[in-house]
Amino acid sequence: MMTREEARRSAGAGGRRRFPRLEIDGTLVARDLTSGLLMEVRDISFGGLQVISAVAIAPGHEHVLRVALPVGEAHDLRATTIHCRPIARATGPYVIGWQLAPDIPTAR
Repeated sequence: MMTREEARRSAGAGGRRRFPRLEIDGTLVARDLTSGLLMEVRDISFGGLQVISAVAIAPGHEHVLRVALPVGEAHDLRATTIHCRPIARATGPYVIGWQLAPDIPTAR
């Protein structure tokens, strides 16, 4: 496992992304406890995650996301929406980018 600093360096200085994306093997599901939505995690990094959602969520709002791991563990993460855009049609589904909060429970 790489440290946050190693991840930051490997992400490169050329783009907006501060951390590299981590590959997901299988399906990872997140439940937005704030709105009740169930979303599929598309990718994840030390700084955030990107999900697919049937419903749009306006950028700038903080939510609590419960990410369920395949082994049955679930972790609650505080995150703020950074962007939300439709994949193909204006009516969804939507790609939503979340920035994770810097608090200790979320970082763990």
